[in-house]
Amino acid sequence: MTQFGGPKFVKEREKQKVLQRQVLNHLKRNGPKSYDNLYITFDLDRKANIGPALQELKELHHIDISKDRTVRITEAGLQAIDSSGPSKLIPLTETKGGQHEVQGADR
Repeated sequence: MTQFGGPKFVKEREKQKVLQRQVLNHLKRNGPKSYDNLYITFDLDRKANIGPALQELKELHHIDISKDRTVRITEAGLQAIDSSGPSKLIPLTETKGGQHEVQGADR
């Protein structure tokens, strides 16, 4: 059982925030995408981590999911990834190979 605030919980939470940042950046670069397309793009390990990530982004009003299941980044989502101030999302840097790296996180 994962304890809130324990090391395992913190690590999982960091992974969730990284995934959220990747989704927002993807939507910013590529425009609206179908919900199913985001599952195919981001759930490569088939652990269904994308569902909770999208749900939290929706609750934070960072994305909008239409009736036809098209996911769009909102103005709040753009501000969350573009702001230079504190953010609820973990900052990422993209390396030359297209891999993402978490800033300030111990691995």
